[in-house]
Amino acid sequence: MSNARRSTHAGPHARAAAASSGAQRRTPADHLDLAVRDAEVLARDFRRGARDARHFHELEERAHAVARDILAPFRGAGARPVNPPLHVSADGRSAAW
Repeated sequence: MSNARRSTHAGPHARAAAASSGAQRRTPADHLDLAVRDAEVLARDFRRGARDARHFHELEERAHAVARDILAPFRGAGARPVNPPLHVSADGRSAAW
């Protein structure tokens, strides 16, 4: 027999788990903040100068990574379109809202 006093609400442990999992979810602004921090570190390292050609290419790779991180909230797999089209043509050249 079921307990008539049993609550249908989540207990304190479930609420704490839900809050902590929600705290781990990043917003697009959070991703941009991290990319800006990485860009600032890259700029600092670049001001120090490249030691050789290999180091210069490493700095360039880091710059590409920062650029990907900046674009990810807008075009990445986790991007959330604000106003996605209702229909996209088969060739992808036209869309309807």
